[in-house]
Amino acid sequence: MNKIKSGAKKVGQFLRKNIYYVLIFCCVAAIATMFTVAMVQQNRDETPVINQKPDLDDNNDDNQNQDGNNDNDDNDNNDNDNDEQTPPQKITFINPVEDAVVGKEFSMDALVWSSTLKQYMTHSGVDFMAEEGTAVVAVYGGTVESVTNDTLNGLTVTVNHGNGLKTIYGSLGESKVEVGQTLTQGQQIGTVSDSCLAESADGSHLHFEVNLNGEITDPYEYLTVSEK
Repeated sequence: MNKIKSGAKKVGQFLRKNIYYVLIFCCVAAIATMFTVAMVQQNRDETPVINQKPDLDDNNDDNQNQDGNNDNDDNDNNDNDNDEQTPPQKITFINPVEDAVVGKEFSMDALVWSSTLKQYMTHSGVDFMAEEGTAVVAVYGGTVESVTNDTLNGLTVTVNHGNGLKTIYGSLGESKVEVGQTLTQGQQIGTVSDSCLAESADGSHLHFEVNLNGEITDPYEYLTVSEK
């Protein structure tokens, strides 16, 4: 107990002798504390705030890009529509030989008798019977694609009418056209003869065929009924 009282007495004496130093220390400590608090608060105030709002300009740019893409898609669709070809109108042929009589009919589904070859066989065209030298005309406007002459089919002219449609004029006596020549409907191509040895027994005639997209086609699909 006496030791405690003695220690307290010594502390009191120390404080009385050094009161000014104690006060200065307390003031410095208080100032340091206030300064520290102020700095912490300032750091908090200066911390950047992240703006979570969307950038309206960026959104506008994105919308414009999307609108532009949609416009391009519409233009592409319009271009595709323009690229689609309009189906050709129904074509009607005139008679390739005026006042001719039809000999052999077109017959790819049934066999017909060949007087020349002495056998039954298909017939890929229509034979227009006429006197030798009778004019043969273009049934429709087009361009001369080929002029050929061989022993079996005789002199033959092929006319291209476009859109995959062609007409073939066989067993001609002479040709009045040349390859690459543009023809109008009714323009003379050549003359009737019996130059087709495969049908020589049938007499002078025009062997007329129609070809559509590489396939043999019934000429009556284009000839009028009155000319059948």
